[in-house]
Amino acid sequence: MLSSALMIRFAPLLATLALIFSCCYLYDIPIPTPTPAPTAVPVCTMHFTKPANGAVLQADSQVDFAWTSVSKATLYIFSESGPGANGSKSNYPTKNTSWPLELSALGGPGNYTAAVQARDSDSNILCQAQLQFSIWSPSPSPTVTQTLTPTPVPTNTKAPKKHIPPPQATPTATSAPTKVPTKIPTKIPPTATLEVPK
Repeated sequence: MLSSALMIRFAPLLATLALIFSCCYLYDIPIPTPTPAPTAVPVCTMHFTKPANGAVLQADSQVDFAWTSVSKATLYIFSESGPGANGSKSNYPTKNTSWPLELSALGGPGNYTAAVQARDSDSNILCQAQLQFSIWSPSPSPTVTQTLTPTPVPTNTKAPKKHIPPPQATPTATSAPTKVPTKIPTKIPPTATLEVPK
């Protein structure tokens, strides 16, 4: 056993060591920090205003795609992809809330997706929206072929003329006829001479 003199000498040292170890143990326990109250996340109400979702658009037209604005947005990225799920995708950054799209420059008839993202000055996505649309190409109007029926050429044969007899002379009432002497004198008077032309 340890002598009491030795115990008295080491007692303060042992007490100090016990105090140090108990303090260190307390320091190793993390102090709970209060959890901050969650901040309200603004609801994204961004949507396309035109064209309508599911719109069918003509291939040779230009269409303005427009959307609602988002507060704190400094940039919008409009994109279109298609036709179909395997079509190419193109992005168009703009500060406006609309983008004109020339449909004839796309991949032809089919189903497409348009999307837009609103971004802040640090390029964080604030909100996004999308819509579906289709492109159709009007088929050319059918060519009307007109079958001409030959018109018979008139011949020079004429129908025989119907013989119309001349009108009959009808006696008309006239004034009394003048008498013409019916006797011709047979003798020439002697004084009368005949002249024969030379």
